[in-house]
Amino acid sequence: MRTKTLLLAALASAAMIGCGGMGVKGGPAATATCKNNEVCQIVVSVSGCTVTIPPDKQVIEMKGRNVVIIWKLDDAAVRAKFEFDKDAGIVLKSSTPDPGQQFFGQMAINNKTGYLWIDKNSDYNRYEYTIDLVDTANNRHCKLDPQFLNN
Repeated sequence: MRTKTLLLAALASAAMIGCGGMGVKGGPAATATCKNNEVCQIVVSVSGCTVTIPPDKQVIEMKGRNVVIIWKLDDAAVRAKFEFDKDAGIVLKSSTPDPGQQFFGQMAINNKTGYLWIDKNSDYNRYEYTIDLVDTANNRHCKLDPQFLNN
């Protein structure tokens, strides 16, 4: 009986992985999901001028409406004097238009160690965005380009 249960679990997992690429405009499966009534928090790290977020947050699938997204600098980035650009800490890339105004409420928070967005999530599109950090100690900008999938 135990072998049969394990086999069924393995088959179900394989089926979900196999179908993962289906969904939003044929894009690959998201590696993390954020839902309404949850705060989707993304921890941002920096080493030198290389900005990173956890691998499971490189592509985030949004489920539900008006999802609150907060990017937060980790303690090491704050100690190294990084902050989010006040006006453009998180922006959609120019190659990703937002005619339906899916994203709103953008603002730096917590003395620019965090950045907030709200995703209306009323469409089915992929959005590329840029995280723009200011290295105040060296007067330079450091960036990363992850993605959202509205679903």
